[in-house]
Parts: sequence; C-alpha cells; structure tokens
Amino acid sequence: MLRVTLAQAEPGMRLACEIHHPDHPGTVLLRRGYTLDDKAIARLHDMGFKDTWIEYPGLDFIAQHVSPEIMRLRGVVSGVVDHVFERLANDEASGIDYSNYRRLVRDLIRGLLDDPRAALFLSEMAEHGSATTRHSTDVCYLSLLMGLRLDAYLISERPRLAPNRAKEIVELGLGAMFHDIGMLELDAPTIERWQRTRDEKDPAFRQHVCLGFMRVRESIGPSAASAVLHHHQHFDGSGFPQKDGTLGDGPGLAGHGIHIFARIIACADLFDRLRHPPGELMPRPSVRALSKLQHRPYRDWIDPTALRALLAVAPAYPPGTAVRLSNGDLAAVVGWSPADPCRPRVQVIRSISPDKAQPLGGVPEHRRGVELPLYDLRQRTDLEIIEVDGFDVRADNFYPERSDQFEVTLDDSKAFRTQARETTNPDTDEPGEHGQRAA
Repeated sequence: MLRVTLAQAEPGMRLACEIHHPDHPGTVLLRRGYTLDDKAIARLHDMGFKDTWIEYPGLDFIAQHVSPEIMRLRGVVSGVVDHVFERLANDEASGIDYSNYRRLVRDLIRGLLDDPRAALFLSEMAEHGSATTRHSTDVCYLSLLMGLRLDAYLISERPRLAPNRAKEIVELGLGAMFHDIGMLELDAPTIERWQRTRDEKDPAFRQHVCLGFMRVRESIGPSAASAVLHHHQHFDGSGFPQKDGTLGDGPGLAGHGIHIFARIIACADLFDRLRHPPGELMPRPSVRALSKLQHRPYRDWIDPTALRALLAVAPAYPPGTAVRLSNGDLAAVVGWSPADPCRPRVQVIRSISPDKAQPLGGVPEHRRGVELPLYDLRQRTDLEIIEVDGFDVRADNFYPERSDQFEVTLDDSKAFRTQARETTNPDTDEPGEHGQRAA
C-alpha cells in the first residue's frame, strides 16, 4: 500500500483502507477496495481529506503500520471534540460529562497498545468541523504516542498498563485534548489575528490558557488541567504564564520546573502548528516541522526529551510515503529508524499509479527493464530525499552528529515515570508545584 495526497490521486486507484465519514466516524464512507473516480476524489477533497491509502503491488507489508481501528478511534475522538467545542461555543457547558472523554482516551490508548507497530503519526485526520478541532485531535494523538513511547510501552509491546500508569497517560491525553479549549472564549478579532500572525506575545491571545484552565479545572484531573494552563511554557523560560501567574513579559516556568505533560503537549502543539503555517491549506511535510524544531528559536522552547519522543513516533518520512531521490528515482519509504530519521529504507517504484509503467518525470534509461533497487539511505549516503508530497525538502533533511542523538534513552523513560507521578498530591488530589492555579 502507498499513501498518496489527493493531488496525486488518480481515477482507477483502489483504496487499501476504509475511509470513515468525518462527521460520523462510525459510518464507512468508502470501503477498502473501492476504485476511485474523479467524483470520489473531488468529494474527499471537499470533505477535508488531504491524503489516502491505495493498494500498491509489492508494498502490502506497509499495512503493518496502518491500523484501521486506530484510524477509526482517532475519528471518534475528532467527532467528540468537535461536539464538545460546539456546545461550549454555544454556552452549553452545563451537563457535559467529562468522564466520557476519559473513557474515550482510554479506548485510544488501548488501541495503540494492541497494535504497537501502527502506533505512529503517519498522516493527519480530515479537517473535521474546525481547524481547532483538527489541531486538538492531532495534538492529543501525538501526545499519547509520545507519552507511551517515553513510558517504554511501545517498545516492550506490553498489552496492559498498570492502573496507576494508565491514569497518568489518560490525564496526559485529556490535557492535550482540551489544551486549546480557552480559544473558544476569545473574541473573533483575536482568533483571526492569531491565525494570521501566530504571535504568542499578543496579550489577548495569551488569555486563552487561563480561560481554558478555569473552564476545566473542576472537571478533569489536576495534572490535565495544569497542562492546559502551561502548554505555552518554554523550556528556556520565555513562555507564559509567568511564575507569578500573570501573562506579561516576565520569566515563565523553565526546564523541569514545567511538568512533563505540559512539555510533551507543548512539543506536539508546536510540531502541528509548524506543519500548518498561517494561510496555507496543505500541511507541510513532517520533515520540515521536525527540522525547524531543531533550530532557534524553537529548539530553545522545547524539552530535548520531548523532541526525542516526537522523533520516535512521527517519522520524518513515514512508511508508505512516495518520495523523489536525488538521483531522480521515485521511491516508496518502506522502513525507517528514529536514530537517523532522514535516511529511511526506500523501494524504487516506476510510478505512483499502480497501473502506469513510467513515474512522473520518467525512469532513468539505465533503470528500464531491470529489477528496481531497494536502498538503505543510511548506507547510501550519496543519495538523499529531495521531494515529498510536492514539496522540495532538500533544505529540510537533518542528520545525527552522534549515533544516539535522537534515541529515547532509559534515563528518559525513568524521568518520565518519576515526573508523571509528581502530578498530584495523592492525599489532597490538588495540584502541586507544577499544577499551580492561575492568578
């Protein structure tokens, strides 16, 4: 199977996965094996889909990384988030049962643990409802992946979480799901200004963290509520709120003074925002966002441990992605290593379309009539990926300066477990140092 953008989709391609209706996640819109036509492609585009998975000969093994159940659960999360945001926007906060969202996050965690090889960020959801809904859903999914990776469950593939550990990861997911809930209380000019400029210093925009915290503080756990309040803290202390709880220009919390959940959500939030620049309809490739996170100012803002966790679950070039190599070959990503994210294993293919003999741009003369090669770019350092999803990514590739630079370490996992347990005071269930109330 191969992931193609809708711009690359062509009539005659057959779907490798079911596509669920974005407004009704339990409803199958198009079934696996459906043959695309112009009408179906146009409809998917109008409904907010950015890409899809198609059948492709010789790449069936990519299916191990694509779980229809995880995709369905992400769709359910998106639908529920959109529903609660709509209710809150209409001032219908009373009667919202937040325990339902806790169960929903728990179901998603269970789905990830049941199929750990598919627990990756390969593509985003369709634009369901609003941009805030899509953003919140993807940040929730990424944060859960990062938290589970740091807790080493995706490595060991253990099918169950201990009750106390499960509660910790669920709280992380809830905080991520509702991290931007305060945006619903900002006026239209402030939201428009933020969407256009992404200016974090805007005093009106900064209010959303306190508004969101006040909205959920009595409804979700203190660690989740604290993450809502502190998801704009920066690792170097330049974020907000300030230490005294105000929203001015003074120093905020810094380093490990920021709770690990807020640091994870901040990293996932920034990654998603970098993939969606203001005014752009198509998301930028993951490699571009991951590259930017390693340059100033962003590298000073995020926890290096959170970045390593992100690199472990959000491949720079996800399996099943069609890419162009520097020698002109078209190839499909078939394997990858978090230790060297921009040098995956790639299988040369003749075309994105399974039924065509020639790829876009043609096959080099010396490749015609011969077996197409499989390259491990960690060994073939004379080659690199130069294009993905129509974007030139030559300036985005990044490579490790040492072998363990991007690896999540045992110390990272131990620190995560320790800091996750610091979330609440078990005697009072009140926020501790990291869960301080907004002034």
